[in-house]
Amino acid sequence: MWNLISLIFLSVLFPLSGPKNSVFILVDDCQNWDRSDIWVNKDHFTYQKKSNDWPLIGFTHAWLDEEDSLSTREITYSKILESPHLFTSELSLSQWYELSIDSSPRIFILRPEDYCSRNRFAFGQKFTLYEVKLHVSREE
Repeated sequence: MWNLISLIFLSVLFPLSGPKNSVFILVDDCQNWDRSDIWVNKDHFTYQKKSNDWPLIGFTHAWLDEEDSLSTREITYSKILESPHLFTSELSLSQWYELSIDSSPRIFILRPEDYCSRNRFAFGQKFTLYEVKLHVSREE
């Protein structure tokens, strides 16, 4: 039963007609995320949601082997909004969990420093979306 509910939820959230089975997550609650640049490769990064009430939620754009590298996409803000997308400020804890256990959609984020910049309002401005791995800890 729960599998069916999860499948219905995800099919509504990520329609199969989406671009190559991916979803864009816009990190719009910009002040609630900390960035870590602990990686040797300067193109790698991690974001972690700041919260005392929630479990750990984070995004990682990093890899060890080049064959496992995560991709990027250049796209305008208007095209982002035309594609399947979510806003971090609107996601419930259960939605974060669902996203973390379903490996089918590739997740791309618009970083908080890009979302909260003035460039978002510039006509034709392209943004880099980063493919990430989503991590959500589960409290026992």
